[in-house]
Amino acid sequence: MVDAEWLLKSHRELLGVEKALQRRIKQLKMDDNENDVIESMELGTIQEAGMPRAQSRFGRKNERAAEERTQAQEQKQFLEERLKKVRENLKLYDVVVESMDMEERWFIEEYYGKGKSIDTLLEMQREKGQFVSKSTMRRRKLRVVEKARKVIFMVTSLDRGCLEP
Repeated sequence: MVDAEWLLKSHRELLGVEKALQRRIKQLKMDDNENDVIESMELGTIQEAGMPRAQSRFGRKNERAAEERTQAQEQKQFLEERLKKVRENLKLYDVVVESMDMEERWFIEEYYGKGKSIDTLLEMQREKGQFVSKSTMRRRKLRVVEKARKVIFMVTSLDRGCLEP
């Protein structure tokens, strides 16, 4: 199960990882298409994707290209699985944030999203004319994390088909 505080802290990083994985997968797909074109030019034929390769005088090159293609496909599959996990975590983050009230959302955005300290948040509250103590702000943080844990537990339990409280 995903740790609530980690999920809240890692949101921006997860967004960056998602974009990087998407770019890498797209690059691997383009490289694979490019390799098919190069191979068909060498053989003087048009190769359909997924069709068996003809034996030719380029046997070693073809074997090496096939091995590289297999490695690229394995890497692409690994990256796609990782992308799926990242997207699941991002969806989970969205569910957690949607479950929060406006004050809790503000806290998540400022504290976890922008990395502001509790002291800075206290100053921001004072500028708005709201006077809260440091202990109140710390309790707010604990409430946010606890509420996030409960939401994560409920969502992951439903995903597994469990109906536990």
